[in-house]
Amino acid sequence: RAFPAADHFRVGCGLCAMLADGLIAVPAQRIAALFLLHDLHRGEAPAAQPFLPFLVDHLTRAREAGGQTEHNLLCLLLADPPSKDVPKRSPLEMRASLSAGEPLPAPS
Repeated sequence: RAFPAADHFRVGCGLCAMLADGLIAVPAQRIAALFLLHDLHRGEAPAAQPFLPFLVDHLTRAREAGGQTEHNLLCLLLADPPSKDVPKRSPLEMRASLSAGEPLPAPS
């Protein structure tokens, strides 16, 4: 985390805006942005996570638009508890495995 905790909300708002406006077009960068949005407030209760509604909405839109990779990633991130496999892999590795149809690791 290169940003001070006080700036996490502003960074997350910027990522939400760029994702919503289609300014992040490279799939690996979109995966990284979604992971960062989730990771910024991962230790907080769901009711206190400011970007959870955006992630859930994005999950729904990804499913409807056929964005299987992003849909699968968000399923992993939003599972309770989230998969511990996700932070260990790079966005390119995640994109490759999710796009290839590898089975999703079950949350532990």
